[in-house]
Amino acid sequence: MKVDPIEIIINEKNSLNYQSYFISGNEYTLMKRVQETIISGFKKKDKYIVRKVDSLEAVNVSENLFNEKTINVFESTKSIEKNLFKSLDAKENIFIIFSENSPKNKVLKNVFLNERNCCLVDCYEINEKNKEKVLNYYLNKNNLVLDKEIFLYILQNTDNRFAFFEQCLNNIISIKNINLDVVNKLITQDVEGVDRVFFEIFKNNESLIFSYSKKVIDNQGLNKFYYSIRNYCQLVIESETISELENKIPIYLFKEKPLFIKIFKKLDKEKKRGLLNLFHDTEIKLRTLNEFQNILGLRFLLNLKKIIVS
Repeated sequence: MKVDPIEIIINEKNSLNYQSYFISGNEYTLMKRVQETIISGFKKKDKYIVRKVDSLEAVNVSENLFNEKTINVFESTKSIEKNLFKSLDAKENIFIIFSENSPKNKVLKNVFLNERNCCLVDCYEINEKNKEKVLNYYLNKNNLVLDKEIFLYILQNTDNRFAFFEQCLNNIISIKNINLDVVNKLITQDVEGVDRVFFEIFKNNESLIFSYSKKVIDNQGLNKFYYSIRNYCQLVIESETISELENKIPIYLFKEKPLFIKIFKKLDKEKKRGLLNLFHDTEIKLRTLNEFQNILGLRFLLNLKKIIVS
C-alpha cells in the first residue's frame, strides 16, 4: 500500500493501520518528519520502545530477551529479504525501514506496494497542494483564519522542503497580529545563501568561519544550513561512480559540478562513514536545541571540512 506522507502527518491516527513501513524518497526532512509521526503515534497508542536494528536476527534476540513491544528501525535495506515481512504477520512488533532512494530498493518497494500489512511512503519536495493541506491543518489546530491574500502568499513563497516550510508556519502562527507585511518579512528574512558555505569547503578556516558567521544568525538559518549541507553530501556518499553523481546533481547546481566531483574523489569508505556519524551526532544535538547556539553549526562545518579535505 502506498500512502501520501502529508496524510500521515496531518492524520496521525490513520498512519497506525500497518505493521511495516518503508520510508523512502529524496527529501530527507520530510522522511524524518514522517518517521517521527509514526513512532509518536504508536507510543501514544501503547507502551512501545524504539530500537535501531540492522538485521532480523537482532529483532529476534530482542524479543527473546525482553518480550516487549518494539518499533524496530532499519536504516539500511542490506539485510532485509523481500519475504521478511510475510513471516511477521502474527507478531506485534512494528518495523520501519528508513532509506533514501536507491535502485537497490526497487524490489523491496514493490513488496511494500503489494503486501496488505505494509506501507510505502515516498517523500519528495512538497508542492502548493501539499502546502495547502498542511497550512489548513495548522490553522485549524490553532483556531486561526488567514486572509486569502496572505494564505496564497504563504503557499507561493515558502520553501518546498518540509522542515523549513513547517518552521516558517510555526513562526507565522506565533504572531499575534498576522498581516502580509510581517509574513513577508518572516519568509524573506536573510537565510538565503546559507547553503553556499558548503561550496567554500576547500577555502581556509578563517574564510569559512567568516562566511558562516555572516549567514547563520538564528535557529532557522542553522537548520537550513545543516540540512542543505547534509543533502549535498548525501548526493556524493550515495554515488558509486562520477557518472552516477553527475546525474544526481540538480540542474540549479550545475555550476558546482566540479566541486562535487572533487569531493567525490576525496571520499573513501572510511570518510563516508565519518560523515554519516557526524550527521547523526549533529542531528541529535539540533533536535534538543532550545536556543540558538552558533558554535554548534561552526563545529559541524569545521569537522565536515576536516573529514573531506584530510
